[in-house]
Amino acid sequence: MSKKPAAHSTGASKELEPAGTQRITFDKFKADLTVSDLKQLVGNGTVVFPFGTIDTLSPTKTVGKGRTNITLIESTIVQLDTTPPAPPFASFDKSLSQRNPAAQIHFDPAAYGNTSPWTYIVEFLISVSGTAKFNVVTGPVNAGGTGTRTLSGDVRVSVVFSQLPSNQQVFAFIEQTSGGSWTWFQTSISFAPLVIEL
Repeated sequence: MSKKPAAHSTGASKELEPAGTQRITFDKFKADLTVSDLKQLVGNGTVVFPFGTIDTLSPTKTVGKGRTNITLIESTIVQLDTTPPAPPFASFDKSLSQRNPAAQIHFDPAAYGNTSPWTYIVEFLISVSGTAKFNVVTGPVNAGGTGTRTLSGDVRVSVVFSQLPSNQQVFAFIEQTSGGSWTWFQTSISFAPLVIEL
């Protein structure tokens, strides 16, 4: 019995769920540092004045000043041609990876003109499907916010380098050890807020 060839559609094919069309609002991502946390990190006080961001790296800007850069390990998708307001992203699926997926930043403070020790906050903006467990690691110096975290939803993962000398290059990464898929949107570097005691 011979099989008939499948009929070909004359219309254009469409994706069932096109990637890169998600509506993402970064200011709605859950912060993991509270005002109380900041007071403990930078001193006692009652008023917190945030400083601006030094730099933000993303899938469309993976290199900053000096040796500042992003490394993505075992990403399954990197999509740059998203339609605003959907931002570019890198997605990770541990079930498809040979090693633990990770997003890592290297930071070179001196390249940004800093000449004295300062406290910096490095913040990863990610979205986790379901829940996933991550190791948050820094080096070659210790930083606040490291260790194991279980995350879900749209979150900010922060590490704090306290009084980092300007000539000390550092790295920070989030590495998935178990759980669902996740998406990385950006990593920012900021000066720690100024806390003033009234």
